This record gives sequence, C-alpha cells and structure tokens, in this order.
Amino acid sequence: MANSSTPAMSGQGEDMSLGLRLMLGAWSLWCGVWVVVVTLVLSSVVILGSWAGGGKWLGWVAVVWAKMLMWPIGCPVRRVGELPEEEGFVIAANHSSFLDIPALLAGLERRVYFVAKQELFSIPIFGQAMAAACAVALKRDSAREAMATLAQVGQMVAEGECVVIFPEGTRSRTGEMLPFKAGAFSVATGPGSMVVPVCIHGTRRALPPGSWLLRPGRIEVRVGRAVRAEGKGSKARAELARAVRAEIEKLCRERY
Repeated sequence: MANSSTPAMSGQGEDMSLGLRLMLGAWSLWCGVWVVVVTLVLSSVVILGSWAGGGKWLGWVAVVWAKMLMWPIGCPVRRVGELPEEEGFVIAANHSSFLDIPALLAGLERRVYFVAKQELFSIPIFGQAMAAACAVALKRDSAREAMATLAQVGQMVAEGECVVIFPEGTRSRTGEMLPFKAGAFSVATGPGSMVVPVCIHGTRRALPPGSWLLRPGRIEVRVGRAVRAEGKGSKARAELARAVRAEIEKLCRERY
C-alpha cells in the first residue's frame, strides 16, 4: 500500500476515451444485474436456512456467493500464501473497494466472520443474510457498544472462529492505507493470540471508491506471516497494529 504506483493503486485517475467509458458502462451494467440476481438468490437461501434452524453451513453459502460473483464479472481471485492450520485467529486486511469482501471470501475459501459497520445490515434481504451467515454488526457512533461488540468478537476467536477486521475502519479513497484503529485489535485477546495480515491487491483498480465503472482484472489475496499478540492493554494493541500494518504494506509492495 505504501507504493501508490503498484497496479492495485492505479486506474482511478486515468483518462479514458468516450468509447471506452461506454464499453465499461455497458459491462458494469451487466455486472450489476448479475450481482443483484446472485445476491438476492443466495441471500434468500441463507434467510430460509436461518429460519429452518441455521448452522455453520450458512457461512459456506457466503463463500459460494463470492465465487459466483467474482469470476463472471471478470475479476478472478487467486490466493497467494496459506492460512494457519490452527483454529481461532484474526485476519486483518487493507480496505479500498466494495469488492474487498467478496474477494476475500473467494480467495480464502473458508468460512469466516466479518466485523461490518451497522449501516450495511439495514440493506433489505442482504443485511439479514449477512447477519445470519458471516457478519457481526459494529455500531461505530457508540464507543461503549463498539467495545462490547469487539469483546463479543474476541470471544468468538477464543472459541475457534476466524474473524476478519479492516483496521482502517473504512475504505481508503487515495490508495494509501489510512491510520489503523488500534482498538480494532482488541479482538485478539491476550498474549499468544494470532493475527494474520492480508493484502487485497487489485480491487481498487477494478472498482475504485467513487466509481461504478468496473474494470476486469485479476485480484490477489496475499496472506502474510502471522503476528502474535504479546500482551494486553493499549500499548500491546498499538504494537500489534504497527507490526500487522508493516506486514500488509510489505505484501502489497511485492510482485508475484
């Protein structure tokens, strides 16, 4: 992320001819229809499944949704690196595009939970499916409720779940990583807790913030070296955030 000249960072400000814009507009319209159809169908499956008793299989429906989304819209996802074999860890990733969540699900190919902003859960059907399958709502305008949610997520990790956080808190609009919110790392509870840094490479070029023109291209989910928490408290969280950020920046600079 530190190198804004990488392919993942380019594309937002490029000049395009009218013809190219029209072609991308038509392609983006088709992709938008496909995204809506797939999302409605699989969200309905998740909601019906939750009414029938639910279960962890609902999280796998989210993985199927992501794979059915990314390849047909011309953004195939490749994972570089392997996740730890042990259960119960946090994945911390950079965030610069609406495509980041489906790209992560398609690349990781495993059931995970996301910590997502409360506003997403108000989207009809999709929000209900998120809550049932793969997401925990974070109310950002209330510090007390946010900390309670992060404590709940920390307990999920301690019980063996894999949870994804975006430490920047929102999408970067420039291509440079925003400052990390050290409080986000409170989900890595206690010494020895593991955080896996991940760089999502290519989503910003494909669909930058502020644009609805989708540019086909390969997406990479780059998995880095796991970082262990060395203690509790604000100082330990700040050190953990710095170490994870450095690893993500390194992953995003590398070429494969």
